[in-house]
Amino acid sequence: MLKLNIELNKFKSNKNLEPINFMPFGDKNTLIALSNFYNLTPVIIKLKAQSRLNWVGVFFIKEIKGEKCLFSGGRFGFLGFHEKVKIYPLNHYLNEIEKLCIEENIKLISIADSYLNSEKENHLKKKDGWNLQEVTYLVANVKESVSAGKLSFRKSQKRSNVSRALKDAHNQSLKFNISKSIKQLIDWYENCHLKRIKELSGKSWDLKLFKDLITKGSGEIVSIYNDNNETLGGCFIINSSEVLELFMMSTPQINQKKNVNYFLTEILYKLAYEKGNKYINWQASNPPTGSLVNFKLNWNCKPRNFQILNKNFGSRLNEETLKITCKDLFVYPYSLL
Repeated sequence: MLKLNIELNKFKSNKNLEPINFMPFGDKNTLIALSNFYNLTPVIIKLKAQSRLNWVGVFFIKEIKGEKCLFSGGRFGFLGFHEKVKIYPLNHYLNEIEKLCIEENIKLISIADSYLNSEKENHLKKKDGWNLQEVTYLVANVKESVSAGKLSFRKSQKRSNVSRALKDAHNQSLKFNISKSIKQLIDWYENCHLKRIKELSGKSWDLKLFKDLITKGSGEIVSIYNDNNETLGGCFIINSSEVLELFMMSTPQINQKKNVNYFLTEILYKLAYEKGNKYINWQASNPPTGSLVNFKLNWNCKPRNFQILNKNFGSRLNEETLKITCKDLFVYPYSLL
């Protein structure tokens, strides 16, 4: 039997770290900005068999009242384990991960695999004593969606729906801008994001988080505006080498009726193609059915699932404490509340 080994390394600096920029949110500066905002410690976990790196993953640790919680992400997205060489499936290492939690005094753990793992055997599976949850993202393959800088959907019905809406949007002389400008960010945030969230009775993002991700990480704002330079809608994006994350798309309903989001999405797809991204991640939809999901599916998205395994190692943290301290974070069992 191959000797197993597990390593947990803290992000003390950007130096001497194995490249992880192929992962969603894999830009190191973005990870650090995200971690600082939520007061988290990012860590790399390496799973090895006979000195060969089998799996690598980026996770977060948050300390609450002296207890450590280790988790894979939250409302902003998930990282999780990625396979480097094919040796063992992830579940083979669960006993070692349990030992790690005991050694590191981790009381709550929530570990994810990745939606980029296409093979079913690479996903986490139910194990006694662990809680298993499945999350579905809608993801577009850039090569299957854009060719030579133009949209190239295979399914004619989808292409037809998008083409009609884009024709109408193009007739309105809409313009776009891709920027790291804080002024442009605030304009979109106040005139589009907050308005759209109010329409949906939803939960807005903190403006400071957006600012940090732009100034310290790989965040950018893509804005759509008219001839009067009025911002009609936009999308906050996060870049990594393989994935363009559509972190937050916000366009007031009155402008959606003008097909602003179709024009915006065309720009985003072409941007992903120009950057050489493999995937465009629309993340999850809540609710999982309805007009928003249908819009995403029209853009050549396909469901991609990933699993999250959770376990309580004797934590005494109550529900109210987790609600207060774990805003936007997927920390078990707060994730089930």
